[in-house]
Formats: sequence, structure tokens, C-alpha cells
Amino acid sequence: AYWDISISPIYGGGHLFKGWLLLQKEVTKEVKARTKKFKLLKLINEKQKHSQAILKQINEELTSARIDAEHQAALLEAVVSSISDAVMVYNAEGIIVRANSAAIAQNGFDPTGLSQKELIRQVCVKRPEGHRILFEKFPPSRALRGETVKNERILFTNITGKNFILHISAAPLYIEGEIVGAVMVTHDLTEREQLLQRVTKQQKLFAAVIKNSPIGIAVLDSKSLKVKWANPVFQGFLENPEDQDLAGRRLEEVIPNAQKSGLTTAFLRVAETGEPYRESEFELASFMRGVTYWRLSIFSLYTAGNGKRDLLFIAVDLTEQIKNRKQKEELASIAETSLAQLEAVVNSLVEGIIIVDPQRNVVFMNPACLKIFGFKTIDEALCHLDNYHQQFKLKTLSGQYFSEEDRPLTKTLRGETFFNLELIVEDLIQKRSWVGSCSGTPVYNRKGELILGVVAVRDITTQKETELERERLLISERKARTEAERQVAQKQVLLDNIGEGVVVIDTSGHILLENRVALEITGVQERPEMITEMLPDNRLSRPEGSPVNNNQLPVARLLRGEYF
Repeated sequence: AYWDISISPIYGGGHLFKGWLLLQKEVTKEVKARTKKFKLLKLINEKQKHSQAILKQINEELTSARIDAEHQAALLEAVVSSISDAVMVYNAEGIIVRANSAAIAQNGFDPTGLSQKELIRQVCVKRPEGHRILFEKFPPSRALRGETVKNERILFTNITGKNFILHISAAPLYIEGEIVGAVMVTHDLTEREQLLQRVTKQQKLFAAVIKNSPIGIAVLDSKSLKVKWANPVFQGFLENPEDQDLAGRRLEEVIPNAQKSGLTTAFLRVAETGEPYRESEFELASFMRGVTYWRLSIFSLYTAGNGKRDLLFIAVDLTEQIKNRKQKEELASIAETSLAQLEAVVNSLVEGIIIVDPQRNVVFMNPACLKIFGFKTIDEALCHLDNYHQQFKLKTLSGQYFSEEDRPLTKTLRGETFFNLELIVEDLIQKRSWVGSCSGTPVYNRKGELILGVVAVRDITTQKETELERERLLISERKARTEAERQVAQKQVLLDNIGEGVVVIDTSGHILLENRVALEITGVQERPEMITEMLPDNRLSRPEGSPVNNNQLPVARLLRGEYF
């Protein structure tokens, strides 16, 4: 029970304490009612505080959500603005509400605010085969009907007339299951298609070059050495060119005895080390057609994606060139030998030989000719004809001077052939004169072009000083010799002008070359094989009749390198 109690003192006269006054009242119902009310108010207050906390939390979450949404929206806006693909957003009515910079550049203007129909009227959208795309088939229209469009290829022409090749994707935008708009993304394939066209063109060109190239090309597996691919030229190098399909065939099957020739070893070394192998003249003797020469190269060829290596085999058939070169080398060797023989003959002649080129330069003079002209070294003789014209004056035996164009060397350069032209040579530097006999002829190559002029010179001064009878005999002999020289003019130009016996022998005494005069002088009727048959040692003696010592015999002196 609850009571309200009041106690107060009681005073009498003179403020004397008389006692206590107690007042009490039962208030149980009122206290219980007040307590219940207080508890209810307290509960209400607690509920209110709890509600305020919840509202605060909800407000904080909403604020965070708003900030996050704004951040995501800004991020999405940044992404859409920065990507290279064109992005356009449509609302539920088909109006463009957002277009990024790529879409503006692609259309040639800002399409924001336009409907699909208005956009299609200002640009041209076609399928790859050239048909225009109708409004209801336009990807954004299909997306607003709930369809998702992925990577459809179209031809697009913007408002400025610029053409594009595009991949279009479109998808609907949903909120609580209801379509509220659509987004369309276009990817520009124009540069890629142009590049692809160029690459395809280059590939076709490269394939045509490989197919029609004179170089044989093949690709082999690095492990099995089996042919994967070969061009027609490589197939033509093989034993049976009609075998069109070489794929899957081993190297030994394609090229017989590849192991023996070292070709297989070269392939395996390149496969193992990756270092290229090159051979400028690789000889193959395994083909039935005979020895074949290739200039070949072997390289590692990496296949993209799988990390495996193939072997690229490049070969050029040099068989004909090398055979021709070897033949030329043999001919050059023969020519060099013949030239050495001819030079030995020319250098041993008592007649002078002088050769001039078409540029009127003296290019050769044998020792006898140097002596006749009075030159001490060959360098003095090798000069232009103008120098000869300044040093030497030529005149006939009757005393008439030759013009420069009628001189012997000049006549040969005009294509003239002459024999035994007698003249007087006046040397203005050495202050002497001598009588010479000249025979000359031009020399032509196979094309008929004049390449040299050759003149043979003999000093006949002593002969001209002999008696008239001797002169007559010499003239008669000269005529006979001239007639003989005419008959053999087609064989050897230089020997046509030789009036003495000439014999060329090797180191063992075998006769390599002789002229008719040599046979006549020695009295030999048939061509002998050895010099001892033409000049037997027992038939050689000195003018006074004494025998010639063995070491003084002509052959012995020649073998010692003597000139006499």
C-alpha cells in the first residue's frame, strides 16, 4: 500500500511544544496509476530514441547509397565518355538521352534529343549486302522490344558522308522488370577492315611471289623432318617434279641420300641450335640427272601460338651457272696455257711484234721489237701513238713521208691487212735511222668488233745494204714467203708473219707446236713427236765442225731458262 503522510509539531501559548500532528492518506491507487503512467512514458521515450537511432541509421545509409550512386554514375559517365566505342542511350519512347563523344564523332553531330526515326532519316544504315535497314529492324528498336542484339555487321554513312563498317550491339534497360530504355554500342571496324584488306592483298601478292619466284622454298617439321609445304619451284628441283603433293614425306624421300650428302645433319643442327645454316654451293650427286649445285639456306621458323619450330628451307639451283663457270675456268686454263705458249713463241721471235688497241695505245711489244726500236724497258714502249708520231718519222724507200693515217699501226686500226711494207724509220730522239719491213693485220672478236691491231716489224737495214743480187733474191724469197703466209692467215695471225722455223716443246722434249719452216729447215717430212727426232744430238755441231756439248744443246739451254 502507498500512503501520503505529513507530520508537524504543535505549540501552545508561549510557543511551548505540545505534541505532534500526524496526517495520513492512502494513495495506493494513485501511486500505482502514476507508476504505470511513468513506466509507459519511459517506454515511449525509449521507443522514440530507438526510432530516432533507426531513422538516423537509415538516413546515413541513404546518404551513403546516394554518394555511392553518384560515384558509380560519375564512374560510368567517365567510362562511357572515354571508351572508343560509340554509346547511345534511349529512353522508353526511343529518344536519345545520352551520346558519348565517340558517338557524336561517328554521327558527325550530337544526336541527343532525336528519336530513332529522326536519326535514321539523317544517316544511312545498310546491311553488308547493301540493303537499307528498316526502322523496326534497327537494333535500338529491337532492344526496346526486349531483344538483345550482339555484334551485327552494318555499313554506316554519317551526316557528312563518311563511311564506316560497324559492329552494333543493343540491349534493353530494365527497372523492376519493366523496360525503361535501351543502350546501343557500336564498334568501328573500318580501319581493321582496311588493314585486313591490305594484309589479304599483301598475302596474295606474297603467295604469288613465292609461287612464281625462281627460288625453291619448303617448310619442314623440325622433329620428323617431314615436308609440310613446298612451292612449285622447289618441286621442280626434285627428281620427279610431277609429284605434286610433298606434304608428309620425309627429307630422305624427297632428296635421295640427304644423310650421306650432309643435308640431314645440317637440318638437325639448325633444329637443335636455332642458328641458320647457309651454303653458297652445296653439291648433290644423288639425282639421276647428275651432279646438282644449290645455294641453300636453312632457318628456324617459329609458329605463333604453340611455341613450336619449323624449318624453312630455301634453295636456288645454280647447276647451270656453276657448270658454265667450271667450263669457263677450264677454257681459261687452256687459254692461259695457250697464251703462255704463244707468249713464249712471240718473245723468242727475232721479228718485232707490236700490238695497239682501238684507243691508239700500244699495249704490247716483244723483246725483239724493243731492241729494234731502241727502248730499254717495256714502260717506254707502252704509250699512245701520238708519242710515236713525235719521236719517229716514217718514209718510203723513195723518201716520201707517211701521213699519220697511212702509218702501219694506224692502218691496222682501220681494218687493213698488209704484208712486207718496207719503210725508213727516223728516230728523232736517238738520232738514227733504220730500214724496216712491216706486216700488219686487224684482230676481231666473235661479234666482228675490232679489238686489236698487230704489226710484225723486222729490221732489214743490213739486207738493204747488200748487193743488188742479194736484194733480188731477198725480194723473191719475200714474195714466196708472203704467198705462204697468205695461205695460213686464217689459222694464226702472228705466225702468218714469221719467216723462221719455230718449235715449242715441253720440259720432257715433246713437241707441242711447230711451223712449216721448221720442218723444211730440219728436213723432216712428217710431224715428229720429240725434238730429238727433228734435231738429233749427233747431228748438231759447231760451225767449225766440233760437236756440241750436252749442256750446250738448245733444249738443255731452254730448260735452264736461257734466252739466245
